[in-house]
Amino acid sequence: MSDNPIQTKPPIQKVQYDIEKMKADIKEINKEMKSVKSDISYIKRNLDKWLKAKEEKEIGELQAQQEGWFLWRS
Repeated sequence: MSDNPIQTKPPIQKVQYDIEKMKADIKEINKEMKSVKSDISYIKRNLDKWLKAKEEKEIGELQAQQEGWFLWRS
């Protein structure tokens, strides 16, 4: 026995404690990953909508320019 008044956990209990702590950490990380995944999906959907709207606007502008050009040439 040692003269150290601080009691330490036996090695097996310490390992079990460490494993439980790691499991809890992994569970929390998984929860955060799901949240990040959800955020990324939301951003992607909105970005796709924005890009489609921008593309439609540019196509409309080009069509209007072409119509104007044909009217001017006639």
